[in-house]
Amino acid sequence: MEGAERESGADDMGEDGKPEQQQQQQHQHQQMTLVCPMLPCWDETDDGVPPPCRGESAWWKVFNKNHPLTNDNLLMIMFGNVGYPYFDRHRKCYMAIAMWSTFVSIFFTIAGCLALSTDLAVVKKVRWAFVHGKNHDTGEVFVVYLGLRSLVYESEPCVPTHCTRKSYNFAETKDWPHENGWPIEYLDEGLEECRDFSLGLVFSVFVTCATLVFALIGTINRMKFSSDANVQKALGMVSAPTYLFPAVSSREYG
Repeated sequence: MEGAERESGADDMGEDGKPEQQQQQQHQHQQMTLVCPMLPCWDETDDGVPPPCRGESAWWKVFNKNHPLTNDNLLMIMFGNVGYPYFDRHRKCYMAIAMWSTFVSIFFTIAGCLALSTDLAVVKKVRWAFVHGKNHDTGEVFVVYLGLRSLVYESEPCVPTHCTRKSYNFAETKDWPHENGWPIEYLDEGLEECRDFSLGLVFSVFVTCATLVFALIGTINRMKFSSDANVQKALGMVSAPTYLFPAVSSREYG
């Protein structure tokens, strides 16, 4: 009987001396770990909890895994398990895609934020909208480049390199035909709605640019099983519309 028990125990051991169950778990973990490009700061042993949020739970430690509101309650646990199991098993690959797309979008967002400038050359390069028009009274052709806080009015007379250009700040320019107002009536009345719309995007664009860094950190954390807490998923789903709104709400006029 003792020999049979030893023989049975030997069958449960793998070739390298480790229990067969442990080998199977390691094999499954290797299968779930797909090879994808990742940032150098990615660390498998990191649990994603910031140092101030470690230790005993407190109301302000929202990233603590034992927090009763943001992590350790039935509602958040159910919310954290919403989704397809396939993407959970292959999270490293898909979250790496999200990470790199977020990383690239930071540079596009920075370019969009440059439209907050009132500098003539900058607004012309990074305008959010433009208008080609013709003044029927004088016959001159003009182009308007709209930023978020100012516009550039390009009109005749022209030289071989460029036409006459002047920048107008939305907040400072008076109504047409005031001495310090818009040069033509169209810029005052025709683009009034567009100017108001652009000014309304100023805060959203700034918030999007500032928070994309935290979105990048979130995608890195969610690549790892150990750091994908319920609050990480909640923050990702709640903040995503904030990043998307300025992109889908911007329009080209022409």
